[in-house]
Amino acid sequence: MCQVAAPAKAGAIATVDVTVPAQCTSLGPEKTSFFQALAIQTKITKGTIEILVSRGGNLISPVSKYDAIAYH
Repeated sequence: MCQVAAPAKAGAIATVDVTVPAQCTSLGPEKTSFFQALAIQTKITKGTIEILVSRGGNLISPVSKYDAIAYH
C-alpha cells in the first residue's frame, strides 16, 4: 500500500517527535490561535504568520497506546 503524507487530525498520536522550525509561513493572521494553543511565539509579517522560535521534541512527543487511553 502506498502511504501519502497528510496533516494530523485531532486526537492523532505522534509516532515520532514533531519539530516546528522558525520560518515565515503562508498562513493568514486568523490562524494565530493554533500557534498560541501550542505556546509557539509568532508575529505577523507582511500579512502572514512568522514563527519566531524553533520548537521541537517536547512540542508533541510520541505516546504509547497505553498513555493515549489514559488521555481520553
